[in-house]
Amino acid sequence: MNDSNEVSLENKKEAKLPRRDWILLPMISLLTIALLAGSTELIAHYMSSGSTTDIADCMVKNDPQHGARGIPNCVCWGKTLETEEVEYRLNSHGFRTGMEWGPKEPGVYRIVMIGSSIAMGYRVARNKMFAELLPGEISKRTGRKVDLYNKGVMWGTPHSITLRFDDVLAAEPDSILWVLSETDIKEASALLPLQEPRMSHAEPANALDRRFGSLRRFRMALATESIPDAIGDMLKNTGARVLLQHYLNESQSQYLKSYLSGQEEAGFLRAEPSRARSG
Repeated sequence: MNDSNEVSLENKKEAKLPRRDWILLPMISLLTIALLAGSTELIAHYMSSGSTTDIADCMVKNDPQHGARGIPNCVCWGKTLETEEVEYRLNSHGFRTGMEWGPKEPGVYRIVMIGSSIAMGYRVARNKMFAELLPGEISKRTGRKVDLYNKGVMWGTPHSITLRFDDVLAAEPDSILWVLSETDIKEASALLPLQEPRMSHAEPANALDRRFGSLRRFRMALATESIPDAIGDMLKNTGARVLLQHYLNESQSQYLKSYLSGQEEAGFLRAEPSRARSG
């Protein structure tokens, strides 16, 4: 009987972990998680890296008289973590359109499109923009020759468009297509960009920035936000999160479900708008 008690005591002693293991094992676990997260982020950036240039490089953003406008005959490129590289080629009047300014040909139905980033085709290749596809579709259905002059401008708020509306009418439009988004309505009275595009959409300039860019943004966020909010913002800007969201949103049903699930931007689609929206 005594022998069995001694054996059980010895087993308990052997089963008890040394104190150093209580420190080393959690540290090894945390290091493993950090290595997995870091390698996942590096792979995500390698699979779909962004660029340090964007449409802002072809824009005049400090003109308080006319608002933001394109630089004539400017060409620039942009690529985000989830999009292909897009060329922004502006004509002699600073618009991203496949035609130059000129008088309307006889028998042609002319549409002049105005608006901001959506009308301009931000992050969309020109041959995929609806401004390029729409004239052909209308011609196919009506049998009439249609051209579309795209005067959409990045940060083209309603206020800035009204200042240049005489130029719109000078194109002799048969109809004006004004593309409005929720952001346009929110910033209707603004004349200049409220803020520059977030750097999280672009790939940092060198390997050191790629490695420590997230930590730098985290420290900047801590200056104005709580620790949980700063951590949340840092996680939202990771390449892995953007890449995963990109592949999930390739399903239109999944994208629509995600967009409608509690996001503030989707409020204008609700059958019963909030008091703030209805007021």
